[in-house]
Amino acid sequence: MRLAPVIAAVAPYWRANPGATPASLAAIEQAMGLPLPPDLHDFLCWSDGGAGDVDGQSLSLWPARELVALNGAYQLQRYLGGQCLGIGSDGGPLCLLLDYRAGAAPALAYVNFGDLDPTEVRVIAPAFGEGMALLAAGLRLD
Repeated sequence: MRLAPVIAAVAPYWRANPGATPASLAAIEQAMGLPLPPDLHDFLCWSDGGAGDVDGQSLSLWPARELVALNGAYQLQRYLGGQCLGIGSDGGPLCLLLDYRAGAAPALAYVNFGDLDPTEVRVIAPAFGEGMALLAAGLRLD
């Protein structure tokens, strides 16, 4: 999926940060032992984290410099296993994450911070870019 249409869809709502450097993204991959999908990599190079009220739904992506620390603070790998990587939230109880359990290409998914049960992980879309496009189009997380 080309990411330009996704960025165009969220840009009017998004409070972007300066883009991440390739070195900072490589450091995340090394620390977490998981490759970032190309669409998330490109998004973070455009906006290193950021937030917005996208079609009435709050979304926040964590900056690269905080990804490893926040995954550790929320103990996401402890509860969800080493095949999930938290990348943000809805500003409330839901954690946005990449779910690598289905294969090499991670799905964009979410789980309640208060539950962190691997059986409660809900897939938004089979890829980050597709999931962001759905959220920008009005998909609601429950």
